[in-house]
Amino acid sequence: MDQDLNLAVMWYLIFVFSSVCHEAAHAFLAMKPGDPTAYEGGQVSFNPIPHIRREPFGMIVVPLLTSWFQGWMLGWASAPYDPIWAGRHPKRAASGVRPKPEECSGQAHRQDNRCRTAASRNR
Repeated sequence: MDQDLNLAVMWYLIFVFSSVCHEAAHAFLAMKPGDPTAYEGGQVSFNPIPHIRREPFGMIVVPLLTSWFQGWMLGWASAPYDPIWAGRHPKRAASGVRPKPEECSGQAHRQDNRCRTAASRNR
């Protein structure tokens, strides 16, 4: 029992660390083209507190419940998004989302959803 508790705590710490790193990377990359929303919200940080404060249900409640009942951990975190900034700077807002046309030229890439979305926007 004690070993199971130690393992559960270890998996939860790994989940928190990986989620925080992932969301901090999103926030940092949003800051690079000029969207300071996540940076101003404290999301460009390896400190888990701002991420847990923003998504307590996805960072604490659901991971612990799914770990307890299912035997594996599921959860989420998010970085803030400013639709007003995205409306003022649509090219910068879409810079990391839309692939270049040459990336969608092969048969394998045509099945990529991002390529289909980019192709429909370019028509």
